[in-house]
Amino acid sequence: MVEFINMVGSRKGRQFVRRFFGLFERSSLLQRSAAARADADDGLSAGTALPEAPTSTLPPEAEALADSVNPVMTPADPGATAHADPGEAELGRPEYRDPLGFVDEPSKPSAPVEPPASIAVDILTTPKATSNFSFEASAIWKDELRRSAATEHLASERPLVSIIMPTKNRLHRIGLAIESVLAQTYDGWELMIIDDGSNDGTFEVISERFSDARIRVIRGDGRGVCAARNAGLHETRGDVIAYLDDDNRWQPDYLEITLLQMLRSGASCCYSALRRLPNIFDESGFSDILCVDFDINSLKFKNYIDLNVFSHRRPLFTELGGFDESLRRMVDWDLIIRYCEFYPPTYCNSIGADYDNSDT
Repeated sequence: MVEFINMVGSRKGRQFVRRFFGLFERSSLLQRSAAARADADDGLSAGTALPEAPTSTLPPEAEALADSVNPVMTPADPGATAHADPGEAELGRPEYRDPLGFVDEPSKPSAPVEPPASIAVDILTTPKATSNFSFEASAIWKDELRRSAATEHLASERPLVSIIMPTKNRLHRIGLAIESVLAQTYDGWELMIIDDGSNDGTFEVISERFSDARIRVIRGDGRGVCAARNAGLHETRGDVIAYLDDDNRWQPDYLEITLLQMLRSGASCCYSALRRLPNIFDESGFSDILCVDFDINSLKFKNYIDLNVFSHRRPLFTELGGFDESLRRMVDWDLIIRYCEFYPPTYCNSIGADYDNSDT
């Protein structure tokens, strides 16, 4: 009994409990997705236009399906303009122009997939790191990427990357995450730190310690991580959006590699490998490396794309919405599924971030 209590009290124990109870929420999410597609198909076949956000009462999946029929972004020349929603124009914000010149059409939504019989057991296990990751192969891949035409394109266009970092009472940890942003080899970024009601002086200390003009600290209202991230998303000015939690850190070339691969592939989303450390302050031994090839059906059953190494074009937020504030768990997974289902991501054969797997 004592051993069980100790197990539940540990980080791994808490993760087990969250995944166990998350099974029921996952089932609801899949059912909601299937129902939304059915409703959307009925409406579209009858010639009825789906309502536009933010007045829509349909789940995000149905709204995304409507956009796939009449997408916000249509094929155009590299210099063409991708229009933001009418609300931004009414607020007097500048018309959005995609400097990366991507030409994407939403992919056709895949048919709903029924959970396998083993799902109840499968969900309780953490996604396994593949044995295929090679540091040598990764170095060769990055060298080839840097020698591609994407490097010249990146140097000439200089897209702005908006980084979303929510925090609450993590003053003892957040410094390492911020320093990893400042150490990026690509310096065209803005960091949005959303303090979600800290009482440990996070807002004041960060504002005083980090004077870099690219760092903005926003006071949140204590409504949770989804609301905090959404608040930051609404303030973004970048062409690409990236995410970093306050207890993790990026590799120095994460943004550079991400942008180069997005330019070379033409994809709207991108993700990298993730190194999970027993303690982020000690690199003497890492737990594993999470690197899984993309497959949308597999992603619906197990999230193998970590938000800390996931980036996307800003128009996807306008088109598909932000984080679902009604969800208690799996909020990262929900957004990643929504984006990747209609805009399949490209994978970077590179470790993008270190994930802190400790109890602190």
